Amino acid sequence: MPFGYRRVLHGWPGLRGRDLAELALRTARGGEAGSDGWTGIASYGASSKHVVPHPDDSGVLLGAVGSLQPGVAESVVSLCRVEPLSWLAPEDHVEVHLVDREDANNDLRHTITDAALAVQQLRAEGKTVLLHCVHAQTRTPVVAAAYGALVTGTSEVESLRRVQAVLPSGRSPRASIVAMLSS
Repeated sequence: MPFGYRRVLHGWPGLRGRDLAELALRTARGGEAGSDGWTGIASYGASSKHVVPHPDDSGVLLGAVGSLQPGVAESVVSLCRVEPLSWLAPEDHVEVHLVDREDANNDLRHTITDAALAVQQLRAEGKTVLLHCVHAQTRTPVVAAAYGALVTGTSEVESLRRVQAVLPSGRSPRASIVAMLSS
């Protein structure tokens, strides 16, 4: 479901979009969360708290899940499962279901583009944005590259090079996910 809908989606009684997504996933899986499902909260262990500004927009901060702290940014785009963020309004926390495994996403192009458009919309509202995943090794740089291409008009591959130059993690993103940037 596109970001714009997820941001304002509410259910009854008092359910938010994330709650409705969890109910749908559990329903599709016969009540089970599933081994890679987006229901429940994952546990990640130690992760860097360091953030770096996006090379094309200093109002977008790139980091790992450890950087998810109150006061870091006015809005958050999470590319991994996290608990609801009590310090943010629900509409300022965007959760993107992007799986960090080779060939594991059904509509990778749409998911990455939608995440980049969510960052762009939050920035258009004048908010600083923290874009993060678990270790900022695949999902964060790829979505940051898509966003960089949107705001600069350069290719996503060029934008990925700029993003990788500022991220502390030297690891290359997963090949199947990066290949989508060239398509």
